[in-house]
Amino acid sequence: MIMGWRGAGFGVAFVAAMILVPRLAAAFEPYLDAIVLGTTRPVVSGETNLPDGSAIMVAVARQEMPFSAQAKAVVAGGRFKTEPFSDNGKDLRPGRYDVTITMSMAGEQPATVQSVVGKHGEKLTGKLVKLGPFGVYLEQDLGFTVAGK
Repeated sequence: MIMGWRGAGFGVAFVAAMILVPRLAAAFEPYLDAIVLGTTRPVVSGETNLPDGSAIMVAVARQEMPFSAQAKAVVAGGRFKTEPFSDNGKDLRPGRYDVTITMSMAGEQPATVQSVVGKHGEKLTGKLVKLGPFGVYLEQDLGFTVAGK
């Protein structure tokens, strides 16, 4: 029989422990299922479980030549879509292009997004989650090829 755990002493200690020990945040594992539509003026479109209002940046680059472009997309209804990418208003040249989709750090996201992913991204988990010099962010890579004419 354990003595000394009865009465106010136990209650105070138990309540103090509950206050001092933070509850673990509910984990959130995001997914991005993106595709490239078209090739010479591609659009990146996708589905995600990120909350509405999540700001996503999509970058398209080609290493063989000095080409890179970025477009911002905002999640709405579990979907996102960029405007068409072009090379100064012209079709993209033939070759292989890399696409990087990122969601910037949680601190730069709207409060409604932070409530799901954490103020500093602390609720994020899974293979898309990266830790950079400025904090936690999400990243997914894919690519496409523009065929020669």
